[in-house]
Amino acid sequence: MIRLFLVTLKGTDEVEVIIQKSWNYSGGVQYLPNSLRVLEWVGYPSPCLPPDFRPKKLSVLNLEQSCISSLKPLMASRFMDLSVLNFDLCEGITQIPDISCLPNLRKLSFMDCVNLVEVHDSVGSLGKLRILQANSCPKLRTLPPLAMSTLERLDLTFCSSVEAFPDILGEKKKMKRLDLFGIGTALKFPSSIQNLTGLRILDMQNCRRIQLPIHIAMLPELELLHIRKCRELEFSKQDEGIEKGSFIMCPKMDHLVIGHCNISDESLSLCLSWFVNVKTLNLQGSNFTILPACINKCRFLTSIDLENCGRLQEIRGVPPNIQYLSAKNCTWLSSESTSILLSEELHNTGGKIFSLPQATIPEWFDHRTEGGSISFWFRNKFPALVVCVVIGLTNENFFSINFYPHVIINGIYQFCARGFGHTFEVVSDHILVFDLRSIEFSDKVEDLYLEKEWNYAEISYEASFSDPVWRSYVVSIEEVTQESGIYVLKEINKMEDIRFTNPYMDNEICSHAPSEAMISGLDSTMSSSMIRDTSSSYGDDEGNDVMRSHQDDHSQFSLSALISSVVSLCSSS
Repeated sequence: MIRLFLVTLKGTDEVEVIIQKSWNYSGGVQYLPNSLRVLEWVGYPSPCLPPDFRPKKLSVLNLEQSCISSLKPLMASRFMDLSVLNFDLCEGITQIPDISCLPNLRKLSFMDCVNLVEVHDSVGSLGKLRILQANSCPKLRTLPPLAMSTLERLDLTFCSSVEAFPDILGEKKKMKRLDLFGIGTALKFPSSIQNLTGLRILDMQNCRRIQLPIHIAMLPELELLHIRKCRELEFSKQDEGIEKGSFIMCPKMDHLVIGHCNISDESLSLCLSWFVNVKTLNLQGSNFTILPACINKCRFLTSIDLENCGRLQEIRGVPPNIQYLSAKNCTWLSSESTSILLSEELHNTGGKIFSLPQATIPEWFDHRTEGGSISFWFRNKFPALVVCVVIGLTNENFFSINFYPHVIINGIYQFCARGFGHTFEVVSDHILVFDLRSIEFSDKVEDLYLEKEWNYAEISYEASFSDPVWRSYVVSIEEVTQESGIYVLKEINKMEDIRFTNPYMDNEICSHAPSEAMISGLDSTMSSSMIRDTSSSYGDDEGNDVMRSHQDDHSQFSLSALISSVVSLCSSS
């Protein structure tokens, strides 16, 4: 049923708005009032509007999913005030005719017009057009040159037959984002792409072939270039008309994503030479073999994701300010490249989190131990450390592991990381190397005030996973961690303040101090004694509850109490 909104104009009742939301294709429409300002009729049943329909003040015309087959009769009405024109899902429309008679049009939408093949050049000259939505028109091959300076949004998503991006005539400062998904042809960009001077995000996914000219690197506001699942991606060589170094290379570029794309080594090298100001680089799953040396020029680059780049063999450069690098499942990576990424020179400045195929801890690490935890002694302040963990293969074909590093000091103070997760298919051993200071903890370890001369610290990892979909693939940290290691940052720490063996066993400090084995034995004896005393003092049920409570409390203070006793013993002697 048609809902009519009646308002009073100059003392007379006239219909200004018709909104019909239900579909009713039976019958035609013989009359519409010329007083209309808004006509929204989903499933309009006639192939055209009434011939005597001449609304002078019509501003919104929405005939989504209608039976309209031709727009030419409509254009004869010259809707001078029309600002919104919507023909989405109109299967009968094959062309957008000359609409130069709509000078005030701000939004034009013809999404999902599956039989549309032609758009008139006048569309590109509408002086006030802000939004042009043409997505999901599979037969549309071209769009006219776009001359309007007001354009804010252009949507060509899933226009699978589009052969070329339209020419951009004149500077476009207002368009901030451009999405191009599902282009099934070889999509070429004109040099005039550089006229999109306000563009911040360029997102292209699931396209067959993309050819990007050097002019893409001249976009002064571009912050994100996101290309994903492109079967063939090419960055064209420098045009003859452009002198090298004569343009600004995207000064605001933050994120460059080329994920799961077929890209040659040559194209990748060109790309990185264009976007030298990039801060994060994601090349996940792409088919190149060399990370080129020119990446050294990306002085702002702090994060590189190379996960599942199965053909990657060489890494010829490392950016000077790199902090995060993941090369998980890059099983073809040469030993020379892994040696570069695991060099002491690279990591002795700290501040890094790396993960890559490797089965052993580098020789330059100061301390190593088997299993899923590692411990040390320190005094004065908590040291700056680089920690590494070797993750070995399991019997599973796929597993998920979440690392939550925990730092426990003197058995009392526990600092829990907010966590960084690693989920990947197991195809080889991997090593994770991270500066402990780069992990976000619940509290700052450095702020802990300790009165004891020597403090015992343990770094362990708690595996946890809450997603029920992946729960069956989760393995515990004990199953996968083969070895742990610690490297002390020498420029920050004094090595005399760090020990990897019990300092109280040093004769110069205290010849009577108990060993760690003795501490462990005394701790176990105290625990057993307390449990026996507790359980004999109560009835069975009550005793069991109290026993469990004492066990929990004892696990927190027993080691600390023993350490305190040792310190007192040493001081008195």
